[in-house]
Amino acid sequence: MKFQRLALLILLVMTSTLLPISANGQGSLEKVAVSLHDNWYVQSSANVTATGATISTPGFSPAGWLKTNIPATPVGAQLDNALYPSPYVGQNAQ
Repeated sequence: MKFQRLALLILLVMTSTLLPISANGQGSLEKVAVSLHDNWYVQSSANVTATGATISTPGFSPAGWLKTNIPATPVGAQLDNALYPSPYVGQNAQ
C-alpha cells in the first residue's frame, strides 16, 4: 500500500513538472479577432468568366462586383449599391 502511494506521488510530481514545460514549448497563444462582417463582394454567376480556382486566389480583383456586408441577400446588395431604388420610399415596391 505504501509503495502504491509512493508511486502515485512520484507520478503526480513528474506530470505536474512536465506539463508546464510542454505548454511553454509551444509558445504563447494570442487571441486574434477577425471580423467577417465587412468587405465582401458578390456577383451573378452569369456575369463571371473566371474559374473558381482563379477567384479563390489572394490576388483576385473583384472589379465590377458589388460590395456588401454579411448578412445580406442578393437584392440587399443591389439596393446597397444603388442598382435599385429603396422599396421603402414612395411606390418603389410596386
